[in-house]
Amino acid sequence: MILINLLPHREAARKKRQDIFNASLGASALAGGLIAGVVFLWLQGQISSQEGLNNLLTQEIQKLDAQIKDIAALEAEIAALRARQQAVEN
Repeated sequence: MILINLLPHREAARKKRQDIFNASLGASALAGGLIAGVVFLWLQGQISSQEGLNNLLTQEIQKLDAQIKDIAALEAEIAALRARQQAVEN
């Protein structure tokens, strides 16, 4: 009977499967890194955009606060003038 040693063949097949697995693992890691990078950049853009909007709103709120102070001063002046008018009329 002829005995054939299949161990080198099995070892070669195992090495081929291991190489394919390692290549797949590396490609998956690279793809995951790229996806994480894209998501990071997208989120940074969203944060930057929101900060810009927040700054715009802060500036507009400051303008409105100044207008509210002006209106309050005018209302106080009107109240003082009405009080003087009442004093003159009485």
